[in-house]
Amino acid sequence: MTARSTCVRCAQPLVQSGSGRPRVYCGLGCRRSAEYEVRRLDARLLQAEKAWAMAMAKARAETSEVRRRQALALVDFWAEEAEDLRGFLDVLLSQGALTAEDDAE
Repeated sequence: MTARSTCVRCAQPLVQSGSGRPRVYCGLGCRRSAEYEVRRLDARLLQAEKAWAMAMAKARAETSEVRRRQALALVDFWAEEAEDLRGFLDVLLSQGALTAEDDAE
């Protein structure tokens, strides 16, 4: 794996030391910004998954066909929203925003 030449948050050049794990961020500010973005997306994903579950329960319990269709439309909306958020989170994590080792620090 080759070391990055620019920060994943601000694209400023990185100075790599000769030893240790390669740098991903130019400084603490960019690192904290990326960590905040991961937490924010994770919280939004949790909210979308809960809303999906509630909409699914409502659709199952609904006796009116019209209301069931409306509830199923919400199920589809929240499923798509959750999928989009997972995609954003995957991209952010693949850029090196946060790894399991970083979480332990």
